[in-house]
Amino acid sequence: MQTIKGYLKNELFISSLVLLVLINLAGLFNFLFQFIMAQKLSSADFGILAFLIGLIYIFNVPSVAIQSIISKRTSLLSTKKNYGKIRGLFTYATKKLFFFSLVLLLIYLALSLWVSGRTNIPFGILAFTGLVIILSLIYPIILGVMQGMKKFNALGWNNVINFSVKFFIGIGLVLVGLRVYGAMIGVIAGMLIAWLIAIFSIRKFKEKKNRVDFFSKETIITFLGILLVTIFYSLDVIIAKFLFNPTLAGDYSKASLVGKIILFACISVSTVMFPLSSEKHLLKSRTSGLLKKSLLLVSIICLGGIALVFLLPNYLVSLLFGELIPSVAQILLPLSIAFAVYSLLNLLVLYRISVNGFSKRNLITLLFSLVIQSIIMILFSNSLIEFSNAFMVSAIISLLGFLIFNKK
Repeated sequence: MQTIKGYLKNELFISSLVLLVLINLAGLFNFLFQFIMAQKLSSADFGILAFLIGLIYIFNVPSVAIQSIISKRTSLLSTKKNYGKIRGLFTYATKKLFFFSLVLLLIYLALSLWVSGRTNIPFGILAFTGLVIILSLIYPIILGVMQGMKKFNALGWNNVINFSVKFFIGIGLVLVGLRVYGAMIGVIAGMLIAWLIAIFSIRKFKEKKNRVDFFSKETIITFLGILLVTIFYSLDVIIAKFLFNPTLAGDYSKASLVGKIILFACISVSTVMFPLSSEKHLLKSRTSGLLKKSLLLVSIICLGGIALVFLLPNYLVSLLFGELIPSVAQILLPLSIAFAVYSLLNLLVLYRISVNGFSKRNLITLLFSLVIQSIIMILFSNSLIEFSNAFMVSAIISLLGFLIFNKK
């Protein structure tokens, strides 16, 4: 009983639980958005939308790294109650990345001319989607500020606002006939409105000049480390699209989406742990206990998800996709195990970063593991089952490699 009471008073447990509920509520809006779009758009239009959503995933790859870097800086300032400098950090980083995003947007627009000719996707919708580049670089800045200040409720609700606005505006505009443009307006409106609302969390602070060097050695190593972890759990779908025909690649993508539910559920724990461990490290307090509790919570989520997939694979597929797809159901287990393993790896990497323990050796280990993963998945791709098992094995190798070659 005392243990239960202890957990109910534990900041990590309570904040993780609240964030988990809110992130899954946001995820529900996102899933319903894609499901309804599949029903309301023609096959051709939905194919275009799926391609554009794939581009958005690529745009969003740096966002996790940006959010973590800002969160760490904010946590240090929050501990010292330098709230004016937190606002200054937000202003400086937003200006810096806004101008950088404009450069990337121009490059993207030039590439879109070539993509449009190759895919028969209208240049106009490709260009409009490019606006996400700007938001994907500046939106995670304010999310990092909220995370670093431990405003976990606000962070969770902001995600809900983002995806609910995307859902209601996107669906509404599609129903009135704007087709793919309506869907993309919903995506952009969700991010923009959530960003504007989030800014209110720092409006009361009097700004003091502050800057963050995105090109320092420490920042680059941190950025690349988080980027590699993100690629680890995103690469499988990309490789599958190159190796399999559209039908099999589509089935794999569906199974991968289900497996990622475990990963996204665990992100709530690492999101809460990051500023807490950073703050404890700054105050020269022990952080090992916080890491153990985080690993325990992530392990419970992972084991629960894996058990559910093991016991009810057919039911889950039927529930999520409206019909039983045998090829999807039979690969859910290895994919769930793989994403559970990557949840642990993601937590360990973020912990190392939060306590200034992430080094060039850690980065090299991750890069080497990524190369091994790619080779294994390409070599063992005679069927979806073999490919999924290869992904699972490569995930385990990556985690073991990080643990073995990065002992302190």
